[in-house]
Amino acid sequence: MNQDATLLAALLEDDPNAVQSRLPTTVEVHGLSLYPATIDLAIAEAQLLAKIGRERRFSNILSRLPRAYDYVLIDSPPSLGTLTVNALVAADAVITPVATRFKAVDGLPGLTRMVNELQWVKPSLGFAAFLPTMYDQRNRHDSDVLDIIREQLAPLAPVLPPVRYRAADHNDASMSGQPVQVYKPGSEAARDMAQVVTAFLELKGQPA
Repeated sequence: MNQDATLLAALLEDDPNAVQSRLPTTVEVHGLSLYPATIDLAIAEAQLLAKIGRERRFSNILSRLPRAYDYVLIDSPPSLGTLTVNALVAADAVITPVATRFKAVDGLPGLTRMVNELQWVKPSLGFAAFLPTMYDQRNRHDSDVLDIIREQLAPLAPVLPPVRYRAADHNDASMSGQPVQVYKPGSEAARDMAQVVTAFLELKGQPA
């Protein structure tokens, strides 16, 4: 995929008023308008460090999109680097996937501290929901961790229904480049995702 299809040029543009002209055309797929990502976006991680307003670059991009959207989902890297900080500053709230593994729970305090610190930049930033993933209801370990997630995180934000571990369905759907609901409609994996979306929309007072 050509890096011109990504937001790299817009992120690194020094003139805020020229950002809109650097936006690529969205990819329209499965009812979504998508700005895809490639490994080339890793270039921005280092280059943004030298930029003025580096933590607000993505927020500026969102304010200049050529059309309005009901929801904008930002899939940030699984790290606490410059791109993730940009995503958090641009976001209204954070949906946090949490694998039902003790190591995943151990990493949450770092994310929580970052969200708290970023409230100096964006006081309204907070958690919208936590999403338990990789869940195997047959495994005692997973059930114990899910209980811990609900106990520790519910005071911060609602905990959504868990997404069960369905390796074949999720991996095959990813390889085909399709959402699991499109790749294998009616499957348990598709039903899990539909349940999560319904629960989230109900939290926001939106019809499912």
